[in-house]
Amino acid sequence: MRKLFLSFGVLLLLVQGCAHTPKHGHQSSPKWVSKKKYALVRVFYATDRNLTSSESPARMFGADYGDLSYGTCLVSIPRDHRMGELESPLIWKLEVHSDPNKNVALLQIIPQARTNFFDAINGDVNSAPGKRAFVFIHGFNISFAEAARRTAQLSYDLGFDGAPVFYSWPSQGNVFGYTRDEQSIEYSESHLEEFLNDFAVNCGATNIYVIAHSMGCHALAMAFASLAATHPAAARRFKEIILAAPDIDSVVFKTQIAPQIVSTNSPFVTIYASSNDKALAVSRSFYNGHQRLGESFPSPTVIPGTDTIDATAVDTSFFGHTYIGDERSVISDLYYLLQTGESLEQFRRAGMERVGTAPDEYWKFRP
Repeated sequence: MRKLFLSFGVLLLLVQGCAHTPKHGHQSSPKWVSKKKYALVRVFYATDRNLTSSESPARMFGADYGDLSYGTCLVSIPRDHRMGELESPLIWKLEVHSDPNKNVALLQIIPQARTNFFDAINGDVNSAPGKRAFVFIHGFNISFAEAARRTAQLSYDLGFDGAPVFYSWPSQGNVFGYTRDEQSIEYSESHLEEFLNDFAVNCGATNIYVIAHSMGCHALAMAFASLAATHPAAARRFKEIILAAPDIDSVVFKTQIAPQIVSTNSPFVTIYASSNDKALAVSRSFYNGHQRLGESFPSPTVIPGTDTIDATAVDTSFFGHTYIGDERSVISDLYYLLQTGESLEQFRRAGMERVGTAPDEYWKFRP
């Protein structure tokens, strides 16, 4: 996911999400709490990472295999937060610790029993007009803390009035851990399927969305294909599957996976891709050898029954890989999807244009 041989970029990536934060507690907390200089956002988690002995939220869950566990996290969003930013301590300013007044910071982890977890989620869902929930599945080189921070930032930037949830699999959180993370994804696929089935049965949301990024898309695709085959009623409970920069073999997905998850009785599928995604270029060149589903070069992978969106024009980041949470245009597009649930065929969204003709038609953001 991250390019391996650009040392400065590696340093920037490794510094994110690694700061020490206050000890976690065990009291319940509201979804939103206003502080003087920051907002406190509650997000829900499910994880199959190992539980460590550390009381620091940033280190409470490790990178080894564990059993499914549940709970909530409290994350700060600074008042001067800019949409698409994941504000972190700045290495060039010699900042070491996260400051909730300036950073998106994981402040507290509150473990919960499974029944209490779903009770809390349904409390948020039932208080929201649209009865919505989303599940975010992170990609390669992401720690538990980083996943919590990204989920809170997405929820805040989307103005999401519902239950924000993330599933954290045991990524090494290390730029050199690609092969180990691929093994962890395989370990987590059955757990993710179990969780999605449980979520479909026990979450009272009318509208449930799943957003996966990078290598997390592989776990979601495999888990959901199995879920659709074994528990079709549960699979139909999900309204939309969003695959952002998916690190999946494009041919394998189109010919073997998509037929199992794309149908009139399944959730709608949206795929975001880019020709500037250097992380996926590394995945293709050094590890997998075939075009990734999240690459739009030489051409996007178009699959009947899905929306493919070329996001090349909107990403100016160093790696061109994190546009799902960093780019205003993509966040606005996600807002539309999660607020209306309509596909591009039902509404031509501003800032996009159609390219090609059916059955090879796709959408792309205008520069």
